Amino acid sequence: MRLKNILFVVKDIEKSKAFYRELFGLQVVTDFGENDIDGFLQKLENSRFPVQYVNRCMEHDWGQRVIRIYDPDKHIIEIGEALEYSVSLC
Repeated sequence: MRLKNILFVVKDIEKSKAFYRELFGLQVVTDFGENDIDGFLQKLENSRFPVQYVNRCMEHDWGQRVIRIYDPDKHIIEIGEALEYSVSLC
């Protein structure tokens, strides 16, 4: 199953578009899977956006590592390694 459509109510559409474009390289946000979680964490640290973390990096019992952050409108975004990638590391 893939998530195809998301609706976020935002205060500043241009700021939110820049946030998703710069951090995720996306025009239309559909998937936050990231196989280089350490590289993505570095990208967050170097971002021009003040990133507020829910958690920096955690590993689930099944081995998948994820980062949770707030977007500019305080929506929680989870960025995780693709499950296929996590399984290949075991």
